[in-house]
Amino acid sequence: GVQTCALPILAGCTTPRPCPYCAAEPPAGSAAKVVQPLTAGSLYPTETLWTTDAGREMKLTQLAGQPCVMSFFFASCSLKCPITAENMRMVQAALPKALRDQVKFVLITFDPESDSVEVLRRYRTAHRLNGGNWLLLRGESEAVRELAHRTGYAFQKNGVGGFNHASVVTVLDARS
Repeated sequence: GVQTCALPILAGCTTPRPCPYCAAEPPAGSAAKVVQPLTAGSLYPTETLWTTDAGREMKLTQLAGQPCVMSFFFASCSLKCPITAENMRMVQAALPKALRDQVKFVLITFDPESDSVEVLRRYRTAHRLNGGNWLLLRGESEAVRELAHRTGYAFQKNGVGGFNHASVVTVLDARS
C-alpha cells in the first residue's frame, strides 16, 4: 500500500500506525488518515521506460517487491526540492543499518525537458545522494503525470519558468 512517511521531519502524516520502515509514530496532533490502496493493481506502470541519472533505461516494475521512499522534484528548484532531498537523506540515515540498503530512494523529475541525464547526475552529486539505492529518474511527460496522479502528487508549470508543486515523500511497501 501507499503511505506517507510518519517521521516528524516530513510534512504531515497519513497513517495512524507506525511506519513499517522507520518505526516512527505519527506526530502528536496530526490529522492522521489512512491512504486508500490503489484499486488497479501495482502502482508501477508496466509499459513505460524511465532513464536513470547513469543513463540506463529501466521500468518501474523493477522496483516492485522492495520498499521505496519516493518523491518528485525538478533540478532547478531552489526552495522545496532541495529540502525534500535532504529529508529523504534524513529518512535514510534514520533507518536501522540493516534496512538502509534494502530501501530504494527514488526522485523523479517532473521537468524531463530540462532535466537531462547529465543534469540529474549533477543534482545527485550536489545533494550527496550517494549509494546504489538512490535512483534519479526521468521519463516521458505523460508517464510522469500518470505516476504523479497514482501517488497523489500535484505539480503544475507556473508560467515563470518553474513549477508550483507539493512537497510530499511517499513510502511504498514491498507489495506496491
